[in-house]
Amino acid sequence: MLMRYLLFVIFAVSTLLHAETGRDIVAQMLPVDALLPNAQTLGLSAGQQTQLRERLLPLQREVMPLQGQLREVTAGFVAQLSAQKPDEAAVMAKFTDVEALESKIKVLRLKMTLIAKSVLSVDQQKRAMALRGSGPSPMAGSSDTIRSKLQRVRDGIERMKRDGRDVTQVAALWAEFQKRAELRHHQLAMKALNDALVIIEGEKKP
Repeated sequence: MLMRYLLFVIFAVSTLLHAETGRDIVAQMLPVDALLPNAQTLGLSAGQQTQLRERLLPLQREVMPLQGQLREVTAGFVAQLSAQKPDEAAVMAKFTDVEALESKIKVLRLKMTLIAKSVLSVDQQKRAMALRGSGPSPMAGSSDTIRSKLQRVRDGIERMKRDGRDVTQVAALWAEFQKRAELRHHQLAMKALNDALVIIEGEKKP
């Protein structure tokens, strides 16, 4: 049961990262956190900036603590799942908590995107989407490569726990990877995953 569940997590993340249509919900989300800092690049008028500030900031203030909770809960989930003999009920309960928080964040980000699209012109929306990066995705490699990295992280966490080492930092990076992968922030997602591997591979050294 545990192995089936682990494979579900790995394949679910891999499937998300390699989706090709670009027309799913996440792909249509504007990078709302980058709008005001890039007001000049986007050509936002003073009125538009005021509207975005007044309408987005309250929602952003709701998202921030939820993201913190998600990182904490996800770290707990990873720690439970990495145990040699996990408590299935506890793991499933923690995963339910992760899903609930992710759902709340998605709803808030959807609301923010709708607000942003109601304020920005079509041209400004295109420029905003370009802020997410237009270069080749560093995740564009084969799914086997990413799956291998995910497996190495899992194996590394198990090894660290077995050796009595602290896995908090690696678990936090795993949570960051999941968050960035969901938002299709490919470079940041891979950075988190690779940083986790640096720690794990370093733990292998004498």
